[in-house]
Amino acid sequence: MQELFEQQGLSQAVSNTEQLRHFKALVKSLMGQAESIIADMELSAKGSGIEDKIAMLDHCIDYTRRLCEFDPSAS
Repeated sequence: MQELFEQQGLSQAVSNTEQLRHFKALVKSLMGQAESIIADMELSAKGSGIEDKIAMLDHCIDYTRRLCEFDPSAS
């Protein structure tokens, strides 16, 4: 994970908490993009028989996004 942050130009002195916050923000952004792609796929796949698989993938992406939004320090 440190390599990812170094590629982004972040200092090695970044705390683990800060690294986790950045990682979660990155994953959240990727999940938003994936949800947009899935919405387009759903429109294209109507009647093709893969709607259930797309819906399950959408559910998994939504769950992952919500995990990244969870802040245990807010509890």
